[in-house]
Amino acid sequence: MARQRDSVEWLARVDEALVDGHLRLRCQPIVPVRPDAGLAPHLEVLLGVASSANESLSIAEFIDAAERYKRMRAVDRWVTRTVFDWIAAHRKLMPMIHGLAVNLSGQTASDASFVEFVRQQFQRTGVAPEWISFEVTETSAVASLSTAAGIIHGLKNLGCRIALDDFGSGQASYSYLKELPVDWLKIDGVFVRDIANDRDDFAVVKSINEIGHFLGKKTIAEYVVDERTLEMVREIGVDYAQGYGVAPPMLLDDYAAALSYEAAPQGVARG
Repeated sequence: MARQRDSVEWLARVDEALVDGHLRLRCQPIVPVRPDAGLAPHLEVLLGVASSANESLSIAEFIDAAERYKRMRAVDRWVTRTVFDWIAAHRKLMPMIHGLAVNLSGQTASDASFVEFVRQQFQRTGVAPEWISFEVTETSAVASLSTAAGIIHGLKNLGCRIALDDFGSGQASYSYLKELPVDWLKIDGVFVRDIANDRDDFAVVKSINEIGHFLGKKTIAEYVVDERTLEMVREIGVDYAQGYGVAPPMLLDDYAAALSYEAAPQGVARG
């Protein structure tokens, strides 16, 4: 009985957060390791809980509850819809932002109707496809490979780009890459964060980077925690870096405000 009450309570809290505006979009830049490589940066969209919401509900608790009680499809659609609306309202900034990447849960990676949902968002907002990408974890993709491959193909046909997240953490990682037409491999941060001190991690990252490039994918190193880690990633030849050593996460609206401030002509009020 107590467990049932707990389930009902968590379901209510998740649904309340989705309906009552307790969620906020955050972002973290993904930047080219070599500025002269001709690659464009973009932002990964992260989910946050508004400070006005129940302080006892952290984003980790929210995601855990949403996954446990099968609400992640609703969460992913909320994030996707909100990202489309945000881009539509900030079109002038998009040439500087270049694109936003939305994380998809395992529940959405097995939801064939998601492609049609995304198509409707393009139709509704008129957002350019090159401004939207999606990240699917390796674990989620492998768990339902045929369905995930179909969804990825469908999103690619809409003009979206795809990143395979946390790559290298699963088994037989390389065997299925030909079935998944992804644009980026995001190297699992567990191998990246201590790369400056661990020769084995260095070798793993180097191997993943080489395989990715051989297959025509760009590579992204996650958890680049400091300048030394960034130097090692650059030495290996990884294409992009993400982490606190590059830029910390921040509210998406704050990031946009900072860009607008920097882009304002000198002599124009920036307040």
